[in-house]
Amino acid sequence: MLHIRLISISTLMLPLLVAAADVPARLTYLEQQNAQLRQTLLVQKKQNAQLRRKVLAQALKMSELQKDIQSLQGQIEVLNHHLEWVTKLQKEMKLELDNRLREIQQPLAKKVTTPPPSHTQTPASPEPQKPAFTDHKEKQAYQQIFELVQTGRYDSAIAELKKFLGLYPQSNKAYEAQYWLAQMYYSQKKINLALTAFSTLLEKYPNSLKQPDALLKIGYIYYEKKDYATARAIFQQVIETYPGTVTANLAEKRLQESKALK
Repeated sequence: MLHIRLISISTLMLPLLVAAADVPARLTYLEQQNAQLRQTLLVQKKQNAQLRRKVLAQALKMSELQKDIQSLQGQIEVLNHHLEWVTKLQKEMKLELDNRLREIQQPLAKKVTTPPPSHTQTPASPEPQKPAFTDHKEKQAYQQIFELVQTGRYDSAIAELKKFLGLYPQSNKAYEAQYWLAQMYYSQKKINLALTAFSTLLEKYPNSLKQPDALLKIGYIYYEKKDYATARAIFQQVIETYPGTVTANLAEKRLQESKALK
């Protein structure tokens, strides 16, 4: 009976012993699985890190592209403003050349159309006219300035304008040289220098033909300085002093724009 019981107990214990023997193998398998999972996680982390770096790089590129686009837009605005100014400058230069041509043609026309005096008439003394230029060097210097302006060499034009004003302060073209000097400064956004130059024109050449334009430009400068009260007062002065002119119309337009601003 004892022998039978021992056999029965052994039979019952056998599965337990087999299961106990299998535990280390299962633990080893689980450890291998955990190691593989950790390795997979490490790979995923590396891939995620690479992906984040790529995303950041793309974001930086997009930011740089946006900055480039903004920069290009700013350059386009500057170029458009410059083109507008050059177009206006060319019109003013053409008008100046036309005026100079008329100055040359008018004395010739008088000589052709005026009949010779009869023996019974007392010859009238010709009306004295101030020559456009006092000498060849003065004329050559002024023409050189226009060539510099036409070709866009504004720094050189400014230097030559200053030189011209120093050499020929009494020239009847001096007020025009002063105007173009102010215009050169204004085109380069040197508004304080432009303001001084335009003000000098008003004070030094009170009867010049450039007075209306100079006064208008001074209004523009105060407008750009955001001193709208002073700008409006100047625009109003232009309108009242030079009614019905193109300059007055420009002043009226800018005056209306400034009224919407403080």
